[in-house]
Amino acid sequence: MKKIKKILIWLVSIILVILIAGAAYLHFSAYQPSSSANQAVHIAKQDNKEMVFKAKHSKLTVVFYPGALVAPNSYSIWAKKVAQAGYTVKISHFPL
Repeated sequence: MKKIKKILIWLVSIILVILIAGAAYLHFSAYQPSSSANQAVHIAKQDNKEMVFKAKHSKLTVVFYPGALVAPNSYSIWAKKVAQAGYTVKISHFPL
């Protein structure tokens, strides 16, 4: 019984280490926005779920879903240009 308990504790410990290492890898491997993208973010309305670039006379709304491991702010330069063309742009925020 002691041997099974010892093996179980080691197995759970190894799984936890692997999960923590995987989470750290995902966190540090995400692509971060450039400095010009961070500057473009300041014209958007932001909350926890989305970033909105309003157009003066909006024809349509474009919703952009960022790719995995890419910070949503990275797309702000593109969103700013599309908003200047007359389309409201919303960039959603998702985990990962």
